[in-house]
Amino acid sequence: MIADDVESVRRTLRDMLEAGKHKVVAESVNGIDTLEKFDSCITSGKHLEEIQNDLDDGRAYGITGTPGFFVGNEKIGFTKLIGAQPFSSFQRVIDGQLNR
Repeated sequence: MIADDVESVRRTLRDMLEAGKHKVVAESVNGIDTLEKFDSCITSGKHLEEIQNDLDDGRAYGITGTPGFFVGNEKIGFTKLIGAQPFSSFQRVIDGQLNR
């Protein structure tokens, strides 16, 4: 459920902020470099609809986690790669598509 996903991200980023890693958080989450800004952003729900739409799109395409990749194009089709993958996984898929 989206509330669980948002809560997980909130806890992770809040832990980073509390640990004094403000610069890391500010670089990864544009402009959120204080606990007050962070809490305000999370509790406002300002981006909730956009987040839900992204989650729905991913699920519709069969993405079950992050990262998720589609390699290919409409002409030759797409190959889905889910999760952190080594370079060799991408190389195998790309080489296979180039050899079609």
